[in-house]
Amino acid sequence: MRFCHLLWLMALLGLTGCATPQAPSTRQQAALTIPDAWKAPQTAGPHLVDDGWLSRFQDAHLSKLVDEALLNNRDLQAAAARVALAEARARQVGASLLPTVDLTGGTVTSGAVNTNNTSTFD
Repeated sequence: MRFCHLLWLMALLGLTGCATPQAPSTRQQAALTIPDAWKAPQTAGPHLVDDGWLSRFQDAHLSKLVDEALLNNRDLQAAAARVALAEARARQVGASLLPTVDLTGGTVTSGAVNTNNTSTFD
């Protein structure tokens, strides 16, 4: 009997370890407020990314490391190669829309053919 109670207790403890946490209630979700600036869509423009962000650290070593990382970044190199390939393909496809110039030349000679096979020698 004692063994049966112990077995049930172990089974219940094991099942409580499998319990999943409950989702937050609607009150908890309503308490979270998101600033309006985060909800507004970001438009691409000159002020989206500050170009001088690295200079604000005033660290020459950090600037050198970032420059080296950008120079040796294979992902950026592959992306640049894909952009160059796409531009070349676009030029190639667009080339068929441009006018073409063709120049041909040739000569034609014509004249009477002497069909008389006799020769006269003086």
